[in-house]
Amino acid sequence: MSGLLSDPWFYAAAIPAVILVGLSKGGFGGAVGFVGVPLMALTIPPVQAAAILLPILC
Repeated sequence: MSGLLSDPWFYAAAIPAVILVGLSKGGFGGAVGFVGVPLMALTIPPVQAAAILLPILC
């Protein structure tokens, strides 16, 4: 996990993914929040992307 903290591509994918999920959860994005995990899966393994976004989805 420490490798993620120094990888700029992780941040380039994670920040928009978290914003999309947050807007969707707030009612502004509709179903756009489902794009969050596949967007993060471009830079990290899909299981790890789901584990990072899971607390936001609850």
